[in-house]
Amino acid sequence: MDLEITFGAYSRLLEEGKYLEVIEQFYADDIEQVENYDLPIKGKESLHQQEKKNLASVHSVHGRITSYAINKEKGIVAGEMFFIFESKNSGKKKLEEAFVQRWVDGKIIHQRFYYKGFI
Repeated sequence: MDLEITFGAYSRLLEEGKYLEVIEQFYADDIEQVENYDLPIKGKESLHQQEKKNLASVHSVHGRITSYAINKEKGIVAGEMFFIFESKNSGKKKLEEAFVQRWVDGKIIHQRFYYKGFI
């Protein structure tokens, strides 16, 4: 599977706002995700439940990947993205973050996000 083509499909789905579908289609069952220095979230089902909870707390969310680099040999994608949220509790917010993903057989097995906080 060509990582550049797969990441392109991942990016399009994310930018269409289909966040739960992104998890279903592109995350390995045993994925590990780390937000900054928090404890890892392990497993696709845990991430799916977390995302459902996050989506329930917003009126809308729009994301975009602004830059990325792919190392096909190592299965690594690193880049930057941002999200604009319309929170049900605290209004409009923006989150800018860097990410590093490790892909195997067309699925993300490890993902880490680095960010300071909401703007």
